[in-house]
Amino acid sequence: MFGNNLYVRQMGDQKVIGLEGIRNTAMERGASLRETEIAALSVNIIPCRYLANTKFIGAGNQMKLLSSKAVIVGCGALGGYVCDILARLGIGRLTLVDFDVFTETNLNRQSMCTEEAIGKKKAMCAMDRVMKINSSVEVSAVDLMLDESNASDLISGADVVVDAVDNPRSKLILEHACISEGIPMVHGALADSRFQVAVICGGHLLRNIYAAGFETATAGTPACTAAACAGLQAGEVLKLLLYPGDVSDNAMLRYDWQYWNHDVIDVSCD
Repeated sequence: MFGNNLYVRQMGDQKVIGLEGIRNTAMERGASLRETEIAALSVNIIPCRYLANTKFIGAGNQMKLLSSKAVIVGCGALGGYVCDILARLGIGRLTLVDFDVFTETNLNRQSMCTEEAIGKKKAMCAMDRVMKINSSVEVSAVDLMLDESNASDLISGADVVVDAVDNPRSKLILEHACISEGIPMVHGALADSRFQVAVICGGHLLRNIYAAGFETATAGTPACTAAACAGLQAGEVLKLLLYPGDVSDNAMLRYDWQYWNHDVIDVSCD
């Protein structure tokens, strides 16, 4: 596919290919954009969009990301920022789950919410945004409310699940489904200037977390809290997919950006 590809050029000591080259090569070969990017990376030709990524993780790991699937449950404050970051990282398949629509009260903190998006479905807006960021990502939107009857089906086939829902009941349902399906989950929760992040790889960690009384339902939240939490969640997704040995699944990070307070709490799973 890339033996004498006219779209490949030299940039310093690295061979690269731009968006036009990927699109034209995919069309000529009858392949998807994602498959074409993977093929380029396999012969150490870097799609320009991933050049800065590969300087950090390498071409082989970028291929792993393009071959991975993440399910993001919740496309509001946390989920919107996570969608954006995972698309830029090049997670090859994304499923975005949310039943809700945007309202004016979402404008302060939800990155997918614009004035034009008021009244529109969050999952659909998030899918449109991902496609505009990275057309090689194979993305689907699911307009459903998570519950006990559909949770396992919604996350089936995922390599990692992101918990971006806004209430403890849904988080516990999602945790149970991930444990049943054997899929790691990256948890996040917000309240005012505080947030928490944890990785769950098989134990009922959230039952212990919420027994401690972290409240998300009544506290107001500015955009900076959501962005900071989502950034760390996306980082944990990256670690789970590429460096699972660096992940701690028995700990929770708590951070308060207003006072620069943070701690890591050991949380026993059962």
